[in-house]
Amino acid sequence: MTNDEVKKIILADIRRGIPKKSIENTIECLHKICELNNNIDFILLECRSPESEFSIWNYIDKYNLSERIDFIPYYDICRDSPVKKKDCWRWITPDGARANITPDDILDDKGEFTLERQKTALFVTSFHLERQEGNTTNMRAWLRYLRSAGYRIHVVYYAVDEGIVSGEDENRPATYCDLYLKVPLRSRMYGVNSSGLNIHVDDWCGVELLESVEDMASRYAYDVAVVNYPFMSAVFDRLSAYTEKVLFTHDSFTDRNRRMMTEGYGEQGWASLDWRGEKQACLRSDVVVALQEQEAAFFRKLVDDDRKVPIVPPLLPAISFEKTPKRNQKLRIGYMGSHNGINEQNVALFLKAWLLRPALKEHSEVVLAGGICDDFAGTVKDGSRLLKAAKPVMLGRVGDVSDFFAECDVVINPERGGTGIKIKTVEAMISGMPFVCTSAGAAGIETDSRFHKAETIDALVGLLDELVATPELLETLRQETDFVQKRYVEKNHLAMANLFGPPLANDEAASRTLSDVTPLISVIIPFYGVEAYLEACLKSVVEQDYPNLEIILVDDASPDNSRKIAERFAKSDSRIRIITHAQNQGLGPARNTGAEHALGEYIFFLDSDDFMIDMSALSLLTKNALASKAQIVIGSCVNVFNDGSTSERDAAYAAKKLNAGGGFISGVEAFRAAMGVSDDYYLPMRAWGVLIDHAFYKETGLEYPNGEHEDLCHAPFLFSASNNILFLPNIVVGYRNRTDSISTSSWSSSQVRRYGAMWEVFKGNIERFSLQSLTQECAIALLGHMVWRIESNSCDDGVAAEVASVGSIFLQSVSSLENDGQLYGFLTWIRGFVGNSTSGVENLARLMSGLPAEVANGYYRSRIDSLSEAS
Repeated sequence: MTNDEVKKIILADIRRGIPKKSIENTIECLHKICELNNNIDFILLECRSPESEFSIWNYIDKYNLSERIDFIPYYDICRDSPVKKKDCWRWITPDGARANITPDDILDDKGEFTLERQKTALFVTSFHLERQEGNTTNMRAWLRYLRSAGYRIHVVYYAVDEGIVSGEDENRPATYCDLYLKVPLRSRMYGVNSSGLNIHVDDWCGVELLESVEDMASRYAYDVAVVNYPFMSAVFDRLSAYTEKVLFTHDSFTDRNRRMMTEGYGEQGWASLDWRGEKQACLRSDVVVALQEQEAAFFRKLVDDDRKVPIVPPLLPAISFEKTPKRNQKLRIGYMGSHNGINEQNVALFLKAWLLRPALKEHSEVVLAGGICDDFAGTVKDGSRLLKAAKPVMLGRVGDVSDFFAECDVVINPERGGTGIKIKTVEAMISGMPFVCTSAGAAGIETDSRFHKAETIDALVGLLDELVATPELLETLRQETDFVQKRYVEKNHLAMANLFGPPLANDEAASRTLSDVTPLISVIIPFYGVEAYLEACLKSVVEQDYPNLEIILVDDASPDNSRKIAERFAKSDSRIRIITHAQNQGLGPARNTGAEHALGEYIFFLDSDDFMIDMSALSLLTKNALASKAQIVIGSCVNVFNDGSTSERDAAYAAKKLNAGGGFISGVEAFRAAMGVSDDYYLPMRAWGVLIDHAFYKETGLEYPNGEHEDLCHAPFLFSASNNILFLPNIVVGYRNRTDSISTSSWSSSQVRRYGAMWEVFKGNIERFSLQSLTQECAIALLGHMVWRIESNSCDDGVAAEVASVGSIFLQSVSSLENDGQLYGFLTWIRGFVGNSTSGVENLARLMSGLPAEVANGYYRSRIDSLSEAS
């Protein structure tokens, strides 16, 4: 190696659970690489566990690598790494340390261990990305650039503004990132501040966000993490040291509230920090992104490092539009802004100044758009009078900003203060709209045009007066805007390339971001007696935009015309296969038959009376499965009633759980969530609407039992076996809530007996999956589920006696609870059901005979005490 050669670094992160053989083979590969290359060194990180039973250092010593490997063990979070992941030559992922990798695999310039093949970015925001505001517009631009530069994108949304966007837009970000996680707000500190005061830098960053980010970092090795706003910067402390941490400041928040009040904006109680808090946020970061020079100078002073603070002005896509025909010959002066006090006060001052210029008022009209139209009259002092006098055209919240530009001849920004680049100015400039603004409105934009430098709002109105008096000035302004725009775009492109690397060709970017990876999915649809619904079900599947499907229809000896419908679809679609049962076996065995014939890498069960909610549902599930490497991805569903109306299903059940916005779960906690006994998490107890890794499914050896309630003996155990389940709030299936379905039919004594037989199968699975410690709470949950269903659906005569007999079998598994009062309340409810019949006394005796004597005695003592107190 010559003195001019730069050492290449191979960085590896060995996580918990990697087999001993895989680790030794990886280190042996590094040894062989050492023998061939003197200019390669290694950094080996190890996430340790108390369960670890071998020493990685033994292997390093065994292969004489102690001088070539920098070995750094850690627990939970890697807080020390000599290099960033993005600066190493090769990266060995936790699942890349395998027993079968070779040195050639690692050295391959086009292989899986090159950085270009695995660039991943984490993007953390506390603003919903579909908000139509300046900051979120800029965030979406960053996400587009990251995608163009070849990154896989994981977004964590801290839902502090829950409900700010419509239901249609709520989950839209999941369509333009690879993984989207919503973290519901639990911290009561968020938003707490008083007018004119500062908060601590971490006051608004709740532990729920920190825990979610730490969990993501434990699953994925991020090249870069972008955190929006300094008051969310505590997130950086939960990320690995090798991840480059980029603080997207958006503005300077030091004494922001006091500054805004000084500038005449009235009471201000939003996020505002002292200089120490802003400095702490900057020091947590590797890169502090400023939007313009004034902010950059301040941040550089805080961190004492000019190189750490690049200026990256916002870059937005050019918006094409066609001007609408004018209603008259007046100059159309446009302003679009969100519903906030600053915008409203600025527009109020502008309207007052505009009304004072008779010629301008006669020859122009004002066009307002965006949230500022929501309640201007009610929230602005004299707002109603101003609107009546100025008579602006109120477009309201437009579907797209192009709809606003089409109605304008010139766009204004009467900004009075603050820092940061004003997105509304940039948006107009990038799209070729002539704009007139104050100096504050053009902050951070290099321009020599006097139309961009009005010192006051009154001066801005004077410039508009000139445009009315001399119409040809509008073309001059357009040319000046175009010159400023070209210089601005060039500066932004260079800054983004320095930060994240240059954009790739479209096909190369797509290949690096998994968009061309389409594993075969086997959609399994058993059918029996569903001719009224099967066509809609199959139509929703064949119209999916996912390109690589096989559709397996299992005819469970259907007695109606369902078979003809299936054959018609199969004749016109080669992806469809029909498997036939000679005799009816039931839904569970029919699903088993479908799984046996499936060839896909993933399987997806769908009931034949349900349907896919939109054509991208399977694409969404698959994209999340590939990005997350989850073995199971569970989509959400809605109830669909006979009259076509809908209601929430999963969203209603999950509403108060920690994973209401989706998220990861595994093992025992996943089992308890599916059983409905977890206080913290929710998972739906069902087979359909779930994308399952086929190889993993086979490894579990699970099959569906015959009879009703087949999911109870299957779904929770499948979930318990998985080390990575992703639950999504995105709706993928419409569940028909039919009055004639199995789940809504009246209960008979034989059905109760079959439910009891299901419990025997369930107990067998509990033992098989080593979940014996959960037997008691499962017995209570399942007995309660049966009685609830019977009460909801009605029952035949004599069912209460059968419930008492079967219930006694469930109660044999009950010993005690930490909260005996909870158990006793449950018993009182069940006793109330079985005792409310002509044979009530006998039923009660039969039910209670299943309880261990000490539990029954404790219950009776509690009842006697309660009656004594009542009397």
